[in-house]
Amino acid sequence: MVNVTQGSAALDTRPPTPPKENVEEAAKLPVGPIYQGTLGQQIFLDTPNESPSSSADHLDSSVVKPPKRVVFSPWNGYYKAVTPNEKADGASLTIRPLPPSRECIAVRKSILKVPAIMPTSAVDVTPRLILSPTEKPSAMLRLASQHMADASRDVRLDAYQAVLRGLGNYDHAPDTGPLADNMAAFLEYARRDISLKISEPGTMDTELATNALKVLSAILDTQELVVAVADEFCTFIAERAVASLERQDLPKTMVDHYMHLLARQKMPQKSITWDRANRIMTALNGLEARLKGNRVVGLKLMIFHRLLSQSRSTLVARAEEWLEYLLASMSSSIKELRQRAIAFGIEAALILGTSTVVSQAWLNILDSEAQSGKKVVESLAERMTQLLNTKDEGLHVPRVWSIVVLFLRSRRRQIERWPHLKTWLAIMERAFNSSDLKVKVQASIAWDRLVFALELDSSTSLSLIKVIRQPIATQLERKGGDRHGRYAKQRARSTFCTMLYYAFRPGASHDQLDMYWNCFVSSLVAGKLTMTASDHNFACDVLEAVLHAPQPRLWDQNRANQLSTPMTPQELPCLDPRWIRHRAEKVVGLLKCLYANASNLQADDSRWTSLFRLWQSFVRALGDASSKEIKVSMETMTAVAHIVSMLSTQVPRRLEFHLTLITEAVATIGSRPFIEKRLLRSSTGTTYEAAETPSSRSNHSRAALHSPVVYLLDSLVNDRQEGSRDTNDDAIEVVLDIGLRVTKSRHTLLVALREMAADVPLDSSQPCPGRAAFWQAVARRTERVLSLPRAMAQDGTMPQRLDHDYKEVVQILSFGIQGLGAEVYPGWEALGNTLIETIRQETCESGVLLSYALPLSRSIQERGRNTDDTLLRCSSHLLAHIRWPSSKDELERAHKQLRGPQYVVSRPDEMDTFDHLHNMTEDLLVSAYREIQSIPQETVSEFLASVGSFLSLCPRSQRTQSLRRVQSGLAAWVEDLKNLVPNSPGSQGATSLFSRVGNHVMSYSASS
Repeated sequence: MVNVTQGSAALDTRPPTPPKENVEEAAKLPVGPIYQGTLGQQIFLDTPNESPSSSADHLDSSVVKPPKRVVFSPWNGYYKAVTPNEKADGASLTIRPLPPSRECIAVRKSILKVPAIMPTSAVDVTPRLILSPTEKPSAMLRLASQHMADASRDVRLDAYQAVLRGLGNYDHAPDTGPLADNMAAFLEYARRDISLKISEPGTMDTELATNALKVLSAILDTQELVVAVADEFCTFIAERAVASLERQDLPKTMVDHYMHLLARQKMPQKSITWDRANRIMTALNGLEARLKGNRVVGLKLMIFHRLLSQSRSTLVARAEEWLEYLLASMSSSIKELRQRAIAFGIEAALILGTSTVVSQAWLNILDSEAQSGKKVVESLAERMTQLLNTKDEGLHVPRVWSIVVLFLRSRRRQIERWPHLKTWLAIMERAFNSSDLKVKVQASIAWDRLVFALELDSSTSLSLIKVIRQPIATQLERKGGDRHGRYAKQRARSTFCTMLYYAFRPGASHDQLDMYWNCFVSSLVAGKLTMTASDHNFACDVLEAVLHAPQPRLWDQNRANQLSTPMTPQELPCLDPRWIRHRAEKVVGLLKCLYANASNLQADDSRWTSLFRLWQSFVRALGDASSKEIKVSMETMTAVAHIVSMLSTQVPRRLEFHLTLITEAVATIGSRPFIEKRLLRSSTGTTYEAAETPSSRSNHSRAALHSPVVYLLDSLVNDRQEGSRDTNDDAIEVVLDIGLRVTKSRHTLLVALREMAADVPLDSSQPCPGRAAFWQAVARRTERVLSLPRAMAQDGTMPQRLDHDYKEVVQILSFGIQGLGAEVYPGWEALGNTLIETIRQETCESGVLLSYALPLSRSIQERGRNTDDTLLRCSSHLLAHIRWPSSKDELERAHKQLRGPQYVVSRPDEMDTFDHLHNMTEDLLVSAYREIQSIPQETVSEFLASVGSFLSLCPRSQRTQSLRRVQSGLAAWVEDLKNLVPNSPGSQGATSLFSRVGNHVMSYSASS
């Protein structure tokens, strides 16, 4: 008798064996996804039909075995059972409490097959392989390879099964370094076992071979493990697999496993030579007579898919063979098989669709006659229509649709000339109109692939471009109120970006950009993308992206097929800046549309931010196009004309934003195009035309030309609103400063100020609410410019003429007295005082008379006899600051200081020099008497007092002549024919004037 306790203690506890899978059910499982999971998610982990290691039949058969008891464990781990040698109290064990039942996941666990009663006779039992789930992959393979070296078939069989179970416990990719040493020996054992014969001559040990093939398939399917496999073994297993498929007597189980290995292997390309690939194709064709079923078809598709990356030339040479399989599988009624065919078809079409051989073979199959008597393409179209009407099946239709299209890319415009294109497009029309959101999304993706396949360029017909645009335009028009609607619209936006991505590809000609800008951008942005805030922002983002980018963007030909992320505006290629400048009118047209939609929005609306970013991109593109210009070109000036057309005709409620657009344009493009006088306004006043350079303009056209700054100022001055007066005045000053960026020379700045003051407003006959504010802004700038030092000549001396600067200021002062109202007088007086002080410092007292009083009196006289409060006050200021020269020499020195030492004084009669001054005084006295009732008392008194002061300071030798020249004006007050003086506010001033004049007359009589 054998001691049972002693015999059981010598044996290791057998590891649990996984439950046997139903092979028939496994054959029905999906062909596609089952090969894409981890190593532990395989259907081949079944227990052999007869596993000696899983029972105790090899022991004493006389022993009565109790029934087996099945116990399931809630943990994904196995623990070594307690042996008789261990402590009875279980101190060495760790007791783990059961988790709550709601946390337990119902999973199948292995069934322990351990005999309860040990044999009564001594038997030499080989220790079984025990693997812990915490074992590292390298240690696991090392232990398994030791058991595979065992002479016992059962031990080797258990080792393969243990390796499969162990690999299934490691979801992460194992390190290849530690496996390299054990991999060589392990593969040699696998080589031995897949060729092992059993006792009967010529009979293969199918069970051991299939388990070895399962392990090899798992290893060759993992890229991290394939690198540790020697090239020689890869060549061996590839040749073995091909030869096995060619054998007619090989069991179906083995054929199935070899097909599975070829479908999953990731061996180096040199292992699958062109000859082997051809033999694989031939062998697969010969399997139809022996093996049938959907599983075989699925494995064939998987092998074709693998050959796509390992022997592409073979698939090209034998295209019709696998294309027929592909087409039949895509229209199969079995969903899993259809999914596998679609996955293979899309990748094959993307890679081989440009091949002339493959594309022609595809056309031949589609044009061939089906069993129904119709063409294959017509039958396929009917099948796709049926699937669209079937719930959960229509999802595949757009994918199949795109595969058919992608195979038609071997020649330019091949799709456009395909006779069945209209029939094929009708399928997508139904897909876009489907109520299933998933079908709509897939339809948009298929449309992306159509755009990719068409390779849009300037030769694409306009009718096809409209066909491409129409479904996307319809999708963009929808409001997208619910969640599904918003998602569908977002997907349509991605497709719209895809259309622009390929239409505006880098290197596209200007004709191509014109065509697709009109068909895609102008037609959609203006009408479809400005309905809501989201639409408005998306339109701005698209235009912003295509007009300018801070850095160059990479362009990927295959971008439409990268489905992980939808296309966004930020990926769109930038247009040629020269094209943007040349087509500025088109861009500005869209900007006007977007600007008009945002004009009445609140200040915090997001559309303002999007619009400003778009504006930045546009002006930066213009700046890039003109950055190397020495002189402002005609193209740049034309672009600026369109900018002025937009900014001068659309002054919105948010004037701050409008001003921001102006300053951004000037800062980016440069100030020169905005200062040059090269714009001509049309008769309608809404458009502007750029003129040629000044050297090529006629005298007639030069008079009608103005600078862009003048037109912008004119729009601000004429559109001044009472509610936004302060903002408008600030805007005027900002734009006015832009006109002063020409130079820092005092004279040049004064000329620019005088020209703007003279030109704005352009139509002085119409009422202008902001004219006074504009003149005051000019006066303030003139004061600051006068404080600048005089420009030095090239030799370092002072300039020869000083009177030129003073003349510019006097003309500005004369503009201030042309009916602007009393509000301008404080600014006028301040500017006059500044000018007088500047002349005194730079010349002499007589210089004030020559450069200020005399030219200003001439301007006042030329204005006419209409007198108002402002005119009298300005005249009073002028007369009050006149200091007569003490001698002719002093007057001559003043002339030379103003005009240079070379100036020769003609020595006319001194009183002839003051003709305008006397005439002005006489005319104002007459008109002041006539308008005495409508002019404030203070103004009249001040004017009469200044006249008296002017006459009193006149030299005695010239006083009589001065009185004679103004006697008509004095007579009006003295005679007082209308009896206005006693009852007028200015009677006191008149009395003072009479007294001074009387004194002068008495003094003259006494001296004579």
